[in-house]
Amino acid sequence: MHELQAARRFLRETLLSHPEVAGLVGNRVFGDVAPRGAAFPLILVAHQRGGPAYRATGTCERVASEPRYLVRAVTAAADGLSFEAAAEIATAVDEALVGASGMLIHSGRQVTFKACRLLDPLQYHEFVDGLFYAHVG
Repeated sequence: MHELQAARRFLRETLLSHPEVAGLVGNRVFGDVAPRGAAFPLILVAHQRGGPAYRATGTCERVASEPRYLVRAVTAAADGLSFEAAAEIATAVDEALVGASGMLIHSGRQVTFKACRLLDPLQYHEFVDGLFYAHVG
């Protein structure tokens, strides 16, 4: 689990350090869900699947790790934010993350990230409690 936490932390720190992303959402980059009452727009970074893979060769040998995360720009029409605002944030997220690499220390271990890739762009809308939300990622 430490590696998955490190990946989420890397994504969050990379997004927050990108001037355009920070200009659009401030520090509102959260995990699976935003805190109740969080201001919009915001970004959610949710683990989808994947993690370390091991091969047993007498001892466990780590052979790969490719966790996948869903990074969504979320706006609320009730706050006067449009789908275009979500698309602008999604573009900034792509600029910040696609190809991003780096290293961080997590739980006393060095974790290296080779490159972020965009696998599947997404776009959808939903109504929750009578409010319209646009999700782009």
